[in-house]
Amino acid sequence: MGCSDAQQSNPGFCDAVTPCDDGLACDVLTNTCLHGCAQDTDCEDLAAPICDADAMCRGCGDSDECAAKDPMFPVCENGTCTGCAADADCTSPMALFCDPGTGQCVECLLDDGCSADEPICGDRVCRGCIQNTECPDDVCLDDGTCAARSEMILVSAATGNGSPDCGTESLAPCNAIALGVIRAIQTSRGIVRVDDGNHTIQVGSIPGALRIVVPIPGNATYEPVLNDIFQPGLLVAGGASLIVDGLTILHPGATPASAAIQCGDSSDEIRIRRARIDGWLDGVMSDACGFVEVTGSTITNQNQYGVFVRNTRAVIKNNIISYNGSLVQGDGGVHISQSDSFTTELSFNTLVGNLVKSSQPTAGIVCVGNFIAHDNIVYGNQPDATQRLTAQVSTVPGSCSHRYSAIEGMPANTDNNISDDPLFIDSDEERDINGDASNFDLHLTPSSPCIDQADPSSTETIDIDGDSRPTGAANDIGADEAGLSAL
Repeated sequence: MGCSDAQQSNPGFCDAVTPCDDGLACDVLTNTCLHGCAQDTDCEDLAAPICDADAMCRGCGDSDECAAKDPMFPVCENGTCTGCAADADCTSPMALFCDPGTGQCVECLLDDGCSADEPICGDRVCRGCIQNTECPDDVCLDDGTCAARSEMILVSAATGNGSPDCGTESLAPCNAIALGVIRAIQTSRGIVRVDDGNHTIQVGSIPGALRIVVPIPGNATYEPVLNDIFQPGLLVAGGASLIVDGLTILHPGATPASAAIQCGDSSDEIRIRRARIDGWLDGVMSDACGFVEVTGSTITNQNQYGVFVRNTRAVIKNNIISYNGSLVQGDGGVHISQSDSFTTELSFNTLVGNLVKSSQPTAGIVCVGNFIAHDNIVYGNQPDATQRLTAQVSTVPGSCSHRYSAIEGMPANTDNNISDDPLFIDSDEERDINGDASNFDLHLTPSSPCIDQADPSSTETIDIDGDSRPTGAANDIGADEAGLSAL
C-alpha cells in the first residue's frame, strides 16, 4: 500500500518498547505507526515523497532526491517535492524545460528543444513529424524526420522560372514539375517540393529514388500534355522508386488511353499518398512490380480501373475509390490478383459507384488471392439496381475474404460484415454513366451504421483526411472516421 494512505496517523502509539502491528512501521520522530514503503514510488503523499532506509516515507532532503523520483517535480521545498520556477530547476536530460503554465519540467516547449530524430514538440513531448507542414521546409520523411532544404528542388509556378539551374537554395524555384525532376537528377537530390500551380509539361520516366511532395495536398496539379496518348502520366521503370504525396493528377484530354501512374519492373516501387487521380484510363497500374502503396487518396472518374494490382506487394488503405469505369470498358474500383507469395493489405477504403462492362460481374472489389480485405465500404457499384446486389465483391472460388466491412448484398452476420446503406453525406450510386461524379461527399453522416463497427483489434490511427482514429469505441468502417465532425 502506498504512503498516500501511509502518512495518516495510526491510533496506535509506538516507541522502542511498543511495536506497531504487522504491515506498519514506527516513525520515531512522531512515535506514530505508519504504512511502510519499498521504494520512492510507494510514497504518494507529496509531503513525504521519499522512501528511506527504514522503509518509511519521509520528506525530501534536497532537490536531487525529487529529480530522481519524478523529473516533473524536481524541487525540494520544506520537505515537499514541487514543480519548477525556471529551466534551471529542471536537471533531468528527459525534462530540461520548465512549463510556465503548469510548473512542471517537460521535454520541450518548442520544436527547437527537440532533436533531429524527433523534431516536433507536441503536447510538451518530442516526436517524429506526421504532416509535411510541421517541418521547417515542409517535407516530412517516412522515419519521422524533417528533410533539409539542401535535399530538395523547389518548384513554384507562381514564383519560379525556367532557368536550367533553378530550384536550389540560392536560386529561384523551377516553374514546372518536369524541370524540377530534371534538376533533382542533376543535383542528386531526392525530393521535388511543389508549392503551387498547374503543371502541363510531361515528366519522363522516373529514374532512381524520387519523392514529389505538395506540402498542402491539392495545391498543385499535374495535367500533362502527353507526347503519346498511351504513355502514363508518371512511369516508374528500371528499378526506380517514386513517392507522390499531395499531388492532383488530371488527364488532359477527353479520350484517356493510359494510366495516371504505372510501374513496369519487378523491382519498381510506387507510393501514392494524399493524392487525387481523375480522368485517366486507369488510376494506378501495378503489374508484377516490386511494391505499391496507395493511401489517403481519392481515385475517381477513370474509364477502366481505379486501382489494378497483380503479383505486387500492396498496401491500399484509407482511400475513396469511386465512379471509375464505364459500361463499355469498365473494370471496376479495385482489381487485385495475387499469388500467395505477395502480401496484400486492402483496408479502410470506400468504394462507391464504380462500373464494369457487361462481361464482368463485379464492379466494386475483384480480388483473387489468399488474403483478407477488411474494414471497407463497398456499396452502390454498378448502376443497374438488378445487378447491384451481386456487383460489389467477387465471390468465385479463389477470391479474397472480407471481414468487418459494409458490403451491399452481403448476408447478415457473415464475418462481422454489414450490408446497410452507409449513409454518406452526399452520393449518387446510380449515377448518369456519362456524368462527372467527382464532387460527391462520401464522408459519413452521424447516423451511419459504419460508425464504430470496424475491427476492434485494428491499429489504424488516421483516416483519409488525416483525422485521428478512433474517436469512438472503435474505428469507423471505410475511409472516413466520422468522429466529432459527425456530431
